[in-house]
Amino acid sequence: MSFFSRLGNIISGKANKALDKIEDPIEQIDLAIRKREEAINKAKLESASFIGSISQKKTEVRTIQEKIKQYEEGIRKALAAGDEEKATTFLLKKKEFDQEVASLETTIKTLQTTADKVKTNVAALEKEVKELKTKKSELSARYATAKAQSKVNEILTEVNKESHISLSDIEQKVMEAESYAQGLEEFKRPDVDAELSEYLSDNKDASIQDELNKYR
Repeated sequence: MSFFSRLGNIISGKANKALDKIEDPIEQIDLAIRKREEAINKAKLESASFIGSISQKKTEVRTIQEKIKQYEEGIRKALAAGDEEKATTFLLKKKEFDQEVASLETTIKTLQTTADKVKTNVAALEKEVKELKTKKSELSARYATAKAQSKVNEILTEVNKESHISLSDIEQKVMEAESYAQGLEEFKRPDVDAELSEYLSDNKDASIQDELNKYR
């Protein structure tokens, strides 16, 4: 194995181990979603009280305005009857109610501004949660692929480190085995000289037999 191959395996192995130590980003997304949803629910519960207070104070304003109308009618009747003192009394009371209405309307305006901000912030947070949930699907697939790729790289790195082979060395051993087998084959070839002697010997024996047959 070359120096650069060994170096590549070392770097790959360290990279894979480093990835294993990284906190699971999908769990981080889940945690972020949960925290935002909890914040949304709490914000809605907390704002419900003063949103309800707005409705209550608006009811109070309507009630007081009805009283103001009654005092205005009383002022007109008192003046028509020539009772200016009574008209003045009714007027002073009406002014008190006017001030109360003004104070309530200021409070309502403040509460409504706060409620509107809360609604805007909650809507923004809900939008963010929706985007996180959409993004989670994509990131989950990408993270799973990265983990699988890292595991494959780690397996291949271990294989390269533990079972590296040299094809040239193996080929040389195969060639040596072939040469040895060829050498053994040479010993198996027939001895032509021995075959010739045996053949001649057989023929000689046949000639002698023929000669002996003449004397039979």
